[in-house]
Amino acid sequence: MRHEGFSFEVVTGKPLRCASGYFDELPRSLYFLIVLKTIRECRGWWGMCILVGMARPPRQSVDLREVEVSPAPQFQGRGANFSQALQALVTSMNSTAVREAILEASDFPLPGDMPAFLLLNQLIYRTTARPTDVADAIGTGRSNVSKIVRRLEVAGLVGRMPDPQNGRQSMIGLTPAGREVAERIVAVSSGAYDLIFNDWTEDEFTQLEKLVVRLVASIDARLDHQIERTSGVRVGQLATRLEGEAEAPSSATPGGAWLHLEGSVARP
Repeated sequence: MRHEGFSFEVVTGKPLRCASGYFDELPRSLYFLIVLKTIRECRGWWGMCILVGMARPPRQSVDLREVEVSPAPQFQGRGANFSQALQALVTSMNSTAVREAILEASDFPLPGDMPAFLLLNQLIYRTTARPTDVADAIGTGRSNVSKIVRRLEVAGLVGRMPDPQNGRQSMIGLTPAGREVAERIVAVSSGAYDLIFNDWTEDEFTQLEKLVVRLVASIDARLDHQIERTSGVRVGQLATRLEGEAEAPSSATPGGAWLHLEGSVARP
């Protein structure tokens, strides 16, 4: 039985393929009939069989010895070096190894729970947020955020309060215990920057800081503030502050939300 576009194979506990074929737009009912028939037939031959479905056309690996290996495309023109350096930095800082190192060094109360660590880290920047608003930032689906929030609630690190803009929804924020954990995370990150810029002069660091913040604010403005929405960092305010202009007080300034959340922490 062969049709292009869909493949299946039956394998046993041993590395042996009993049957294989390719199927194109196979009706679901016919597919299940094939599954049942194949398992029933294989049972008499090899005992327990496992059917593995692969919804893709057959494709063999390309032997690079038989083709001309082309170099990867190189960045050209203005910003080429900057782009590569930025890519290297972002990739490294978002790596699992770096995140796990900070999680461990900050003595995070939920060992190994990276999603909970990332969500709490978002609240350092946001102070309070709707749970679904941080889904994109921590790389998970909205349906999974509630489970992560619940683990943080049980640990006493996060609490809830009504959304002032929509009473039917709730917002989450750090409890006093959660703030202590957040301070440890910030301390670990700050210590790393102290080492990185140890041999930089104050003028060099100040100039770099202004240019980086200006860059991020400029990109954010061109992207309709997508960076602010995703990260929770108010880059526009950072740019204004570094330019020496007065910064208006914000309700999201760390401190206020924790007071409102006291007593609302779920207990195990």
